[in-house]
Amino acid sequence: MKTFSNFSCISQDPCYTRIMSKTGLATVKTGQGLLPQKSRTVCFLTTLIMLFFNACTLFNNEAVAGEKTGNGTQAGILRSGVQLSDTDGNTLFGNGGCMLQVVRHKRNGDDIDYSTIDSVSPYIYWYGEYRYSSGNALGVSCYRTTDMVNWEFRGNILPESVSVELETDGFFLERPKVIYNEKTGKYCLWAHREGTGWNYGYASVLVAYGDSPDGEFTYYKTFRPFDDPALDVHDSGYTGDYSDDDLPYGYMSRDCTLFVDDDGTAYFASSSSENTAINIYRLTDDYLDVDTSWLCQDALKYNQKEAPCIIKRNGVYYCVTSDTDGWNVTPSRWFYSTAIGGPWYYGGVFSDNDDTSSNSSNDRHSDRSQPAYIFKLTGTNASHKTSWLYLGDRWGPAHGGSSTYDNEEVLMKIEFDDTTLTTTYNSSGPAVPLCNAFFSEALVPDVANGEIGYPQYFYIKNANDQYLTNLEYCYTGTNASWTSTEPSSVTSGSGTSKRYRLQYRYQYRCVPTNYGYMLVNRYSGYAIASNGTGENGTCSMQTRDAGDEKQSFTLEVYDSNYYKLKNYATEQYVSTWLKTTKAENIQLNGSNILWMTSYGYYPGWVGSEQTYRDYYTATKIRQRWQFIPVNTADDEWDFE
Repeated sequence: MKTFSNFSCISQDPCYTRIMSKTGLATVKTGQGLLPQKSRTVCFLTTLIMLFFNACTLFNNEAVAGEKTGNGTQAGILRSGVQLSDTDGNTLFGNGGCMLQVVRHKRNGDDIDYSTIDSVSPYIYWYGEYRYSSGNALGVSCYRTTDMVNWEFRGNILPESVSVELETDGFFLERPKVIYNEKTGKYCLWAHREGTGWNYGYASVLVAYGDSPDGEFTYYKTFRPFDDPALDVHDSGYTGDYSDDDLPYGYMSRDCTLFVDDDGTAYFASSSSENTAINIYRLTDDYLDVDTSWLCQDALKYNQKEAPCIIKRNGVYYCVTSDTDGWNVTPSRWFYSTAIGGPWYYGGVFSDNDDTSSNSSNDRHSDRSQPAYIFKLTGTNASHKTSWLYLGDRWGPAHGGSSTYDNEEVLMKIEFDDTTLTTTYNSSGPAVPLCNAFFSEALVPDVANGEIGYPQYFYIKNANDQYLTNLEYCYTGTNASWTSTEPSSVTSGSGTSKRYRLQYRYQYRCVPTNYGYMLVNRYSGYAIASNGTGENGTCSMQTRDAGDEKQSFTLEVYDSNYYKLKNYATEQYVSTWLKTTKAENIQLNGSNILWMTSYGYYPGWVGSEQTYRDYYTATKIRQRWQFIPVNTADDEWDFE
């Protein structure tokens, strides 16, 4: 390692402290060598006090509980875009499912006043496809929480053993949804049922009910909506399942959702007619069947659609669905209406960078996820404030996994723009608030107050006005990068969604480890890591691992505004400097690669002492970093 303690140019550098080193010791230096002991003590104590207050100021919004797993955890933080674990450390199978929070309303005898909340359950339940190692879902998993962060596995509420029919005929389930019926006190489950194969020709609905949200449910029936022969409804099906003269009665039903309106009326929506239409059905009062006197057929009237999710907010119904392309990611789109029966109007792409007519696979589409459900969180305190959470499925085959057993959960806070009403693509439609969601690698739920927030993120900017950033297409091993472009000026592209993504690429969260901090990017969820173990190497983005010393950085106080970022494994410092000879200039897609170097060291140095002096002055400002807090309360880009 190159040192400069004998060079007088170091006198330009003020007193600094090296702390949090592997030995736990601190060394205080000046440009002319070590200070006298008394001065060293004063400087050391002063710097420690400075570090203490700076750290408190910098991380006072971080709820740090230490490291619980190999990937590190923080109290109160719900991660997104990963395969989550339950409180026993086992895989949380929440894909395709929903969350349920029981909200009870005032009663007057048998009458229910749905406009007045009586009580809100402190428990939230997460139901999902109970996966086996083969990827098949042969039941419905149930988890319970009071904070939306720590999920306790309650069991498989619909095992094969609940019904002789299920045991003998064979089946697998997708998209289980559970709602609570205040009139009957029953918990009602609807799901997409298929046969033992994967050709999706069975295309039917399974219905079950339970007396408690996490006990074993009772199997009720399997059917297709409107299957009464008197109605004479036939929908298409694959000939591998049905002969031409043996098509079942009723509409095909695959991806599905449940929705309870403000008046307690429940609706079931599912993709039908080989996914060319989304039908909305009204349920009977017991929530166990469809009311065949009412139907909103082909509600959305927009290409092939699946994975519907329906909510209602301030008198406006929103429906989020995806295009279709097998297990590949496709654009999700949102629709809106002022009546559940329509007409429905196209609102635009949902959580996406672009709006193309193609449904081909693209990593930008819906943050590589398909909609599963939109959960309405109601605060348990007297205010009963509500927030909305998008539950999305990042299917294993869509991100390199071997099967759906490798699925990941994408959780996003849904935002509504009440300041600007829009008719978006439909001038004939009513003006409504814009609806969208933006992926952030971590959320901070507050169940008591009914809020979904974010942990503290930072813009990390050096004294040369250069920012740590993240490439738009980022995978494990992608080079870490930097830019001189101000994040506040990155607003290009069509639509709000692209603007948020581009700004999120600049934002990092400091996650504590046993060795310092991981620097985790908000956009990708990856952590900056030093490549190799030697000096003067590059940095890359890696799947976060708190046990990897190359991903840990110590923050050395330079002055009241700046830190130096020292890698724990290599003892090198983060720098934006690039080698300048043509052969060594390294860029990737126009983005500059982040470097690890000795403090004040420039890789291309040659010759004279004057060259050392010049390059030292130019280099050190690229190795001093300022942490600028992001105003995550409203995601305004506030640098003040």
